[in-house]
Amino acid sequence: MKISIIIPLFNTEKFIARALESCIKQTYSNIEIIVVDDKSEDKSIEIVKQFCQTDERIHLIENDSNLGPFVCRNKGAIYANRGGGQILMFLDSDDTLEKNACEEVALSFQEEIDLCIFQFKRQEGERQYQENSWFNRDLSLNLDEFEKLWIDNGGSNLINSLCNKAFRTEIFIQNFEENLKNIQERLLMAEDAIVSVSYLSCVKKVRLLNQSLYIYYVNENSATQEKTNLSKIALYLQNLLFAINFLKHLPQIPLKSHNVFIGIAVCNLKIHYLDLQKSINKGFFCRLGLKIKRKRVKILKSRLLKSPF
Repeated sequence: MKISIIIPLFNTEKFIARALESCIKQTYSNIEIIVVDDKSEDKSIEIVKQFCQTDERIHLIENDSNLGPFVCRNKGAIYANRGGGQILMFLDSDDTLEKNACEEVALSFQEEIDLCIFQFKRQEGERQYQENSWFNRDLSLNLDEFEKLWIDNGGSNLINSLCNKAFRTEIFIQNFEENLKNIQERLLMAEDAIVSVSYLSCVKKVRLLNQSLYIYYVNENSATQEKTNLSKIALYLQNLLFAINFLKHLPQIPLKSHNVFIGIAVCNLKIHYLDLQKSINKGFFCRLGLKIKRKRVKILKSRLLKSPF
């Protein structure tokens, strides 16, 4: 099966070569690497073009304006679908894949699954460690079994990430056409929740793979800058509200576990929203009000986690 690795790119000249190298060196060769440049202002795109000259599996799409990662990923998925890609993986341009990532994903999809979820590691300077996960063994589950297991293990917000998943391209495009195509919001945050949760409404079988196939690099400097950029935080808050409203209005499917699943996913986004608001509001009464709201959301999530099926 042909695997398409989609890399949204914006101003990561220090890291993009590392990301591309991790793709080129995969033990599984039937891949394509689709880089979607979001109008980078540094030397990122020149680096990608150099790689294109030495590996014909690398394709470059250049946006005319800065559109954000949500649009970039969808553009890449459409390109992959037209080129016959059967499996989609997503890689951020400052992260890397383990050498056997594509091989393990391809083996998983031999079971006729619709979604593969794997583990990942964090890299902070010289320190690398396994991210805590909500599953600890290989499993193949139908959607109802998968969602009940996720709920039984606390409803982790790690479910949202796109980078620890592999998708069936045909279903990804189906979900895009039915649920995502008309989104006009500029999404820089919570776009992963929108895509992951809506995709799951189209899924029949899920594979949980207890192997770390992705390495997430923690950039402390950029994280610190994000916390002080008030205009960007305002956009993040707007994105989170949009995502909460979007998930609330997803088409229903006849599975009680799925309705509970969406309810918990909405609670996770609300908690994130309130925490972000608290980070920029220093007034005592404002912070107290946010703390009370957060506690109410946590109580609702706790009730949903105890829902009988």
